[in-house]
Amino acid sequence: MNRRPEADRIETVVWCVDVGPSRAEELARRYLSAEERERAARFLREESSVQFVAARAGLRRVLGEALGCAPHEIELVLDEKGKPRLCPRAHATGLHFNLTHSHALAAVALARGHVVGVDLEWHDPARDLLRLAQRYFRGDEIRSVEQAPDMPARCQAFYRCWTRKEAWLKATGDGLRFPTRRFEVTSGPDASGRLLVVEGRPGEEHRWRLEDIPVPAGYSGTLVAPAGDWTIDYRELEGLR
Repeated sequence: MNRRPEADRIETVVWCVDVGPSRAEELARRYLSAEERERAARFLREESSVQFVAARAGLRRVLGEALGCAPHEIELVLDEKGKPRLCPRAHATGLHFNLTHSHALAAVALARGHVVGVDLEWHDPARDLLRLAQRYFRGDEIRSVEQAPDMPARCQAFYRCWTRKEAWLKATGDGLRFPTRRFEVTSGPDASGRLLVVEGRPGEEHRWRLEDIPVPAGYSGTLVAPAGDWTIDYRELEGLR
């Protein structure tokens, strides 16, 4: 079935990557390219290899549904910034995607005719979130973490900011080459996602739209795409376990 998104709709799909080694071997044989299987074999930790396989298998399944072709037929390449994309020679569709995974979940966003960035993060209470905020955040972003009344609220504050910043960096293709302290996002619990300022890029805050996505409890997620009237189609992918 062809599920290719319309220009004004961005499809966001979430699935579980905690599938276990035997299922990962089956998924690798069924969905992954030879290069991806070789890459999976190079991970030192079995858990990391399993998660990589399940994330790529889900990505290929979602892309196959969108393109109307078999998942193993999809050709992926890296652009000039190292961001994975569909091979334009094999898939001249105007379809853009972005993949993220954290802990037991992965997510992909699909958009037609424009770039997209998505970030998903598990709320890890063992991390020193205040220290990380002081290192990577600025202004009100830091204060939102400092002033959180308890650990659940601190996790919400930290990962709200982190996913908004990371999703924007993924949409632009800059990754961490553009320091996270050079731009600021809205950070309050009741504030919708928005870029506030980007150093050295006048007007950049008006060019993008940031939206939180309804991920499962214990996670935060943000979708970023060029400013416009697009809507999000959210669904959970079944059947990878």
